Amino acid sequence: MSTYIDNKGNPFTPPLVLKNGSVCWNPTPKMLNENGFHLDAKDEVVNNTDQNTIYKFDCYKVMEALGREGWIIKCAELKEVGLYEYFMRAPYLSTGDPLFKAVYDALSIEEKQILHQNCKYEGY
Repeated sequence: MSTYIDNKGNPFTPPLVLKNGSVCWNPTPKMLNENGFHLDAKDEVVNNTDQNTIYKFDCYKVMEALGREGWIIKCAELKEVGLYEYFMRAPYLSTGDPLFKAVYDALSIEEKQILHQNCKYEGY
C-alpha cells in the first residue's frame, strides 16, 4: 500500500477533510494531492512496479538539489557524455523520453528519492 505524507512528513490517516468541509474516508490520489499530501518518495521509487509511469523533474530544481559542488560535478558529467545542451534547454526531464529514461534507470535508489522528493516538475 502506498503511503501519502504531508510536507512535514506526517502520514495521511483517514478521513480526509476537504477544503469545502466534506469528509472522505477513501480519497483518490488526486484528492490527496489537492489537499497537501504526496506519495512518500520511498514508496514511489522502491515500490513502483508500473514501468509505464512517466515522471517529470524540473531541471532548475535538480540543480538546486545537487547544490553548488554537486552541480559542478554533474555538469562535467553531462558535458562529457554530450548531454549538457539537452539538459540546459529542457524545461523538465521526463522518463517518457528514452534518453532520460536510460539515465533515470541507472540512478541509485537514493538519487531517485532526491528527484522524487525535491525535483518534481509542477508545470502544465
